Amino acid sequence: MDLVRIRSRNVPRRFDETSPPLILQSTPRMSYIRTDDVTGVKSRNDLMTAKNLKLGGNRPNSVLDLSIRISLELLGINKYVYVPGLNPPKAFAALQRGEVNLTTAGINFYRARVQKNLVDNGKALPLFYYPTVRTDGTLVKSPHIKDMPSIYEFYKEVKGKEPSGVSWEALKWMNMVTGAMIYTSFAPPGTPEEAVQALRIGFQKAVADPEFAKQSLKIIGIPPEFVDVKEGEAIVRNVDKVDPKVVEYLSNLMNKKK
Repeated sequence: MDLVRIRSRNVPRRFDETSPPLILQSTPRMSYIRTDDVTGVKSRNDLMTAKNLKLGGNRPNSVLDLSIRISLELLGINKYVYVPGLNPPKAFAALQRGEVNLTTAGINFYRARVQKNLVDNGKALPLFYYPTVRTDGTLVKSPHIKDMPSIYEFYKEVKGKEPSGVSWEALKWMNMVTGAMIYTSFAPPGTPEEAVQALRIGFQKAVADPEFAKQSLKIIGIPPEFVDVKEGEAIVRNVDKVDPKVVEYLSNLMNKKK
């Protein structure tokens, strides 16, 4: 997913994205780092003193890239080389070859490829994951991710205080909007209310199906985590209520070359 404005009056729309969503699903993302002598990283906390960091990314407006780049700025790590043009599989391969040494991926790719081929044999370490953020600012800790801290927990551990400032607000807003809306369904304008309700009930029954949850846990390492309709509506409304300081921060970061 790219971080762009959902609404645009200059682009013809086939659906009304300001209408209530049918369903929203949250999917965690996580960052990981190669362990080697080049960076001096042997443990997670070594990130704070790592050298020769090369961040493998996709493009400046990618949520995956922005998640780790904002986190590095939040942690005060400003010396690294940003290497875009790599989607998660390519970044994974480049990290294996030692061409880059840290990157970010979704939980499904991380569990299926990164953990089995790099983490389990000690060639890489999980750094932290990005928790879902509710519209009231509450961070949702995942009970299914136990092998790494959230970025919030990691920051508190290494800094000894709560994260704050525009970079933290930008990271929270981005994870509220994109973390909970990674998979989102909207109905076309004019859809009968009966059909909308029937579809929502169908989604809810699927989520409550223990066999579906079991298969999801097996395949992507986490059961389906859907956002309720009321919270989903609030998230959609929040897209147009972002703090101008956050917009400016994200714009500057996406245009910054390292």
